[in-house]
Amino acid sequence: MLDIKRIRDNPDEIREGLTARGADTAVVDSVLECDARRRASLAEVEALKATRKAVSKEFGKRKAAGEDMESVQAEMRELGDRVAVMDEDIRKIDDELTALVLGIPNLPHVSTPRGLTEDANEVVRTVGEIPHFDFEPKAHIELCEELGILDLKRAARMSGAGFPLFVGQGARLVRALKNFMLDMHVEQHGYTEVAPPFL
Repeated sequence: MLDIKRIRDNPDEIREGLTARGADTAVVDSVLECDARRRASLAEVEALKATRKAVSKEFGKRKAAGEDMESVQAEMRELGDRVAVMDEDIRKIDDELTALVLGIPNLPHVSTPRGLTEDANEVVRTVGEIPHFDFEPKAHIELCEELGILDLKRAARMSGAGFPLFVGQGARLVRALKNFMLDMHVEQHGYTEVAPPFL
């Protein structure tokens, strides 16, 4: 999630990043408008709370001095009700703002080539030789499903779209890749492996 201060201070940078991703930039204006409402409401409610606190400090003295405080009490009750309503409004604005900011995707790095199709990609390096087949190769998902090492339908029922369920040899491959990564960083890069407690 992007920091609201970053969006507030650099809206053009955020718009540019969203444009580079092909995303709608109108969300930036919505965030800024919602943030402005939130900040104005916070300033107003803080001023009301400061007034209530100041009156509360003087209340006992004035009552002890014999002043009729009934009208002040009524005014403070009304002020308290207004503060409660405003606190609830601010909570709703916070929820709205959070939802808007969560909807903004991560922005691409400035070095990322701009473009909305794979044609805009740049080859940074090639490792090994690119194989050429005398047949039409299958997509990796199709191969994985045929081999029975991936089950996307069951995964979607469990956790929604976008999360794979690896089965059998697929699950073993995922575990082997994790071990490979850990072993490489511990043995070659000097990291210390830890196993923290988890519930």
